Amino acid sequence: MKKTIYIFEDKNSSPISRLLIQNCCYGCNFYFSEGASGLAKALCKQYKKDDFFIVFIDLVPNNQATFKYYNDLKQIIDDLGYQNVVLVPIICMEYVVLKVLVKYYQYQARSSHAILIEHLIKEFNWSDIPIGLKLREDGKEYSLEKLCKQLLNNSIPSCMKTDKGSKYFYTMNQQECPEADEMLDQRKRCGTACGRLKERAERVFAQLPLSEMAAEGSFYCLSEKSCIWVQKVSEALQQTDAFYLELFRQMGCRKTIDFTDQFVSSIL
Repeated sequence: MKKTIYIFEDKNSSPISRLLIQNCCYGCNFYFSEGASGLAKALCKQYKKDDFFIVFIDLVPNNQATFKYYNDLKQIIDDLGYQNVVLVPIICMEYVVLKVLVKYYQYQARSSHAILIEHLIKEFNWSDIPIGLKLREDGKEYSLEKLCKQLLNNSIPSCMKTDKGSKYFYTMNQQECPEADEMLDQRKRCGTACGRLKERAERVFAQLPLSEMAAEGSFYCLSEKSCIWVQKVSEALQQTDAFYLELFRQMGCRKTIDFTDQFVSSIL
């Protein structure tokens, strides 16, 4: 049966990766490359001409290194003639998780980072973020993905952090979580109704572009004509391109990449 395979640049052992692999109903089709430099190798290892591949790669307006990884991988895909592969940029998986935490859960950050929730996650308003929150100790600007990682790892409660703390949000159902135990001191309880791991994983996955393509064969049931497949992908890439155009504009960066110029042909 034809499948949709998802490849991410994150570490396989990260809390977010484990949440998706172990609890999302499509987890068996997720692969992690341990860094952007490993994406090409991971794609080639899993590649089959009869499957459909979506490769998520971090691309950040104020981090030029991510541009090189994107362009190099796109060139490799073109050179190999992989026409059933779509390269989809995202800011980072931490950004995706933060969008879910703000939308569904009682997410808070320490007071010094609360403004980042408002102007990075709820709405993107780069100019409204105080310059002091954008700068590192050496006076250089944080890249956007570094700000997202910093924000996630200043989470309250600590179980939502990915660098340290309990990480219970990514590993335990609510009824198993000791921080939700009614016998604990009320001051120590998070009070977050976080539910089941499966639900959390599905919500994170659904926040990703083209997540609706995951069900095995589901895309091919849309129509007997391959043009429907191409149309769906094209629409998603156009939306991604428009999202990034606004990011680049607000951050005062020049957008040199067009995400809609990928040639995607039928594999039916």
